[in-house]
Amino acid sequence: QADNALSAGRLVQADAMPSTLELAKLPDAASAVALSRAEYHMAQGNVEKAENALAKIGENPRKECRAERVSGWIAGKSGQWNKAILRLADAIDLCGEGADLWNLFGLALIGKKEYSAALEAFDSALILDPKNAALLSNRALASVASGRLDAALQDLAEARRLQPGNLVIMGNADYLS
Repeated sequence: QADNALSAGRLVQADAMPSTLELAKLPDAASAVALSRAEYHMAQGNVEKAENALAKIGENPRKECRAERVSGWIAGKSGQWNKAILRLADAIDLCGEGADLWNLFGLALIGKKEYSAALEAFDSALILDPKNAALLSNRALASVASGRLDAALQDLAEARRLQPGNLVIMGNADYLS
């Protein structure tokens, strides 16, 4: 049942099932549920619960794509920039390229004040998803920090065109104007 809930994306249902799996001593299933719990809690913005869930997966799945991604995501949200960068770089290697991974990687690089590298990460993300307003807005942040105000304004204008009601993008654009 937990596998069905996980594969269908019913994370809340899967979240309620681990105790049965843990009692049955099925470490792979328990690790999968713990990892899904960590992803669910990160999506809800609860870093502490995500860290607790990730701690339950053990060492074997740690070099697995999703585990590295969520570990890097948690580290970034916790301000542990070096750890976030290492984990997310591993996730990119393990998962293959994805715009969401490059975005998280770029945000971690901004956190570490490595703006040129962040611009490269956002460029890589935008190659994969060129109409993503959040990516454009994030690249604008790195551009401003790199002293490229004109490029930042262009990215924010395009992001605003793509998502005219996005309050974060509107706020960034208004701040820079």
